[in-house]
Amino acid sequence: MPALAGEPLLTTDQLLTNARALGAAVPEVGEAMLAIAAALAPVASDEVASIALAGAWSEIAPLAARLDVDESALMTVLDYAARPALLAAANRLGDMVDDDEPSRSTRCPMCGAPPLIAELSGKDGARSLRCGRCAARWRFPRLACATCGAENAGALHAEGDAGIKQADYCDHCHGYLKAVSVLAPLDYVALLETDLRTVALDLAAIDRGYARVV
Repeated sequence: MPALAGEPLLTTDQLLTNARALGAAVPEVGEAMLAIAAALAPVASDEVASIALAGAWSEIAPLAARLDVDESALMTVLDYAARPALLAAANRLGDMVDDDEPSRSTRCPMCGAPPLIAELSGKDGARSLRCGRCAARWRFPRLACATCGAENAGALHAEGDAGIKQADYCDHCHGYLKAVSVLAPLDYVALLETDLRTVALDLAAIDRGYARVV
């Protein structure tokens, strides 16, 4: 059970305030985000806030149809509107996660989301998974698949990038997760930026039939 599961971290009003702030902060898509926030306002409830916090995206389709908005756009707005609360809560509870002992969990111990990226550190390339929603960090076996836990995952990388920047893939579940070498844990903004800067690895993995859990 994720540490933050079921916790009342976000009120409906806070969710809508965050959604509107997103629209104001991102001019390129701001108008669309503000339209979704406006459509949410009359039906927003504690249930909607709970869906956003839990990342229960399978429950988004009926709400999107009811609001007559794009399902993916609604999911994006709810996801990012919930992240400030998740980040703050996970930061306060960070000591609960023992980063010295590898875990077999393929989901974030704080919020339950799948990992966004893996960090490789130290001479032995110790591997830690990072959550893209709350920024939690937890140790994970070096050669295990971060999607299904199977052993002996392979790696895709450019010449000379092995152990530095690669996509670890699994032929058992056909999942993959990018991994980058770091001197220290990435902060949240750097985490998202690193994910964007390594999109070539995503394309290479997808081209070979692998998929990342989101």
